Amino acid sequence: MQTIKHNLTVGDDVSYGFNGDWYYAGKVARITKKYLTTFTGHKFYLKEFRSRVYDSATFDYVDVIKEYFVSVGNGTWTLVKGRKEEMNPHF
Repeated sequence: MQTIKHNLTVGDDVSYGFNGDWYYAGKVARITKKYLTTFTGHKFYLKEFRSRVYDSATFDYVDVIKEYFVSVGNGTWTLVKGRKEEMNPHF
């Protein structure tokens, strides 16, 4: 099974979000085997998601594992690369 690694590095701007709300979390200060910490003190842990994606080279679906980070404590907030600050207009 192929693993799609996260693309975050130390010094990257990151934001966290849930349900259309996005907040800037700062710059990545440290990445370990299981955790990511920002200079502003936010901490996230690494999770894996198994899914099937279409492989155009073989014209078939393949199973992959995708890595992503979620907030420590409740796991509700997902981390993304970049500076993003917006609110869900539906509330």
